[in-house]
Amino acid sequence: MNNVEHIKIIGIGCNLACYGGIKPDSKNMRELSELVVLLEKKFHIDLEIISGGNLTVSGNVTIGSSVENYSIIYCKNNLNLGSNTTFYGVLIGKGSSSTFNNANLYGASYLESQTVSMSNTSVVGSLVSKYSLVMDGASSITKGNLPDIFGTNIGFNPSVLPGSHLEY
Repeated sequence: MNNVEHIKIIGIGCNLACYGGIKPDSKNMRELSELVVLLEKKFHIDLEIISGGNLTVSGNVTIGSSVENYSIIYCKNNLNLGSNTTFYGVLIGKGSSSTFNNANLYGASYLESQTVSMSNTSVVGSLVSKYSLVMDGASSITKGNLPDIFGTNIGFNPSVLPGSHLEY
């Protein structure tokens, strides 16, 4: 794959919830997460975009390598990062639930989920939510560097009304 000229693999995605498709569940979302790690290791690449229906990433997984060399996760359904997951980049969650449990997030998170919860999680960067955030005492949010996404079309709405979202 590294020897293919003029082609750069920047991401992987799946649409399990389409008509007649496979219902997203923890098993096939875990397989997507494992496939990302496998592809990055085997081909020595950093996948920039990971997209899925429901997305669960857990188990000592690191996605991206720095805020400058970041990945993008776009999740239209439920998003769950946990079990020692470290993520560098931009998270876009548009499902009903976004859950972070024992995770480290570096970069920007934009969440339209009605339920956003953090447990034993560290965020360095920014977290913007359309709704409130439930955070336990072992979690923290610290302002930090953000990925340089200016001018890129990665799933943000063209504009956000001032006051319609909360930045943490």
